[in-house]
Amino acid sequence: MSAQPPLIYAELLVNIRQVSVIVTFQTSCPEDASVSLTADGKQFTLRQNGKISVLHLPGQVASIGIQQPLPGVKEFSWRLPLAGPQRVLHAGDAPTIEGPWSASTLTENSVFSCRKCGTVIVSKGAIKEWRDLPSENWAEMMDFWHCHKPADHKHDQVDTTIKSGSTDGPDLERSRGYGASTKFVAQDQVGFVDITSFLLTPKHLNGIKPPRYSDPLTDGHKPRLTELHCAGCNHAVGYNDEQAEGYKIWKWALAEPVDHFEQAETPCSTGRFFSSIISTLLAAVISSQGCSRIVVMPNISTVSGGVRELADHAAPSTTSPYPTTTCSMPSSSPHATGPFSLSLWILSPSIRYSSNQTASQELPQNLPAEKTPKEGEAAMKVFWKAISLDEANSMIEKPGVEEVALPMDAVIDLQLNLRGSALLLPESGRKFQDWEVGLLQKYEGS
Repeated sequence: MSAQPPLIYAELLVNIRQVSVIVTFQTSCPEDASVSLTADGKQFTLRQNGKISVLHLPGQVASIGIQQPLPGVKEFSWRLPLAGPQRVLHAGDAPTIEGPWSASTLTENSVFSCRKCGTVIVSKGAIKEWRDLPSENWAEMMDFWHCHKPADHKHDQVDTTIKSGSTDGPDLERSRGYGASTKFVAQDQVGFVDITSFLLTPKHLNGIKPPRYSDPLTDGHKPRLTELHCAGCNHAVGYNDEQAEGYKIWKWALAEPVDHFEQAETPCSTGRFFSSIISTLLAAVISSQGCSRIVVMPNISTVSGGVRELADHAAPSTTSPYPTTTCSMPSSSPHATGPFSLSLWILSPSIRYSSNQTASQELPQNLPAEKTPKEGEAAMKVFWKAISLDEANSMIEKPGVEEVALPMDAVIDLQLNLRGSALLLPESGRKFQDWEVGLLQKYEGS
């Protein structure tokens, strides 16, 4: 077996206009090791033991002479200045929060199938119109967006109705789309799109088994939700949202048909897709709530017989973009065989990085040039740790901590993606005190 090449990791530090480069050797730096930059400042080259490793940097740097590594040392780092003049940022330069499969990218011809077995779930022509849903807390924010609530010209009548508490008068807030009681319901031939799912009417879906209720959580506070399973492979694909009078289908459970001349999906691309959905969801929470501490709680067990043991993931996961990772939890963990939560601390919601261990090297090499990453990849850097449900319930009561609910399978897959992504980082950057450090790929459009 050939020796594994040294890990090279580079990260763009926008605020100080530098690119940080770290090289970690498996044992120690050999005598003949040397590093250099290309003339255009876009690539970092490491030569050692007669082998050459080249990394495309996440930003173009000034082509300067750099300090050479010293033999016998295991890890080296450099701070390289960006090339070119400093760019002035404007308000319009702020990135928008958009995830995969927004309404603007979907058409009447959109077809979706089960990601596991390929059973068609949304047929061509079943949905005539796709619409983006607002954020979940849009209704509660109406009081902040408007200087006064909607009113009728008959002011006295309205005031009397409200004050007396009578339900006979018109409910102006609800009738005009104001207030927390307002909701969206599924509509015929219309697909509502949010960050993680599609809201559709049952009659426009194929390949789904009749729904069944999942076991309620022990805390007694969560309503029972009806799971939806693929008729072809019994994989959980969503749930029956009775409040919205339709089916919520998770995006990560679906796939679009691959054209004959395009590359088929790989575990790598599947994991990137899941990661990009979750990072978009977290970015939306950060934007709306102004917090960086998030607890990911399980809301539906999508595994037969409860929660699958994480030891089952000793083999590579099909939803992780890091094929060589083994991600089982220690057997001593109190939640190794039961439901658990994830405590996340978003260190940086948007970074750009490059790594010679990145999952992109597992993709086919004959992709068109425009699809090949040129200046690194966008990601979210996250501190994380697995915690018990009791710990999670205690944390979400604290100020500055937000809750995000996901199916238990998605919580497990999120943990696998975070733990696997540590392979992209140098060893010195994989832990911080009692936190694990990981990356979540971000969606950058087509």
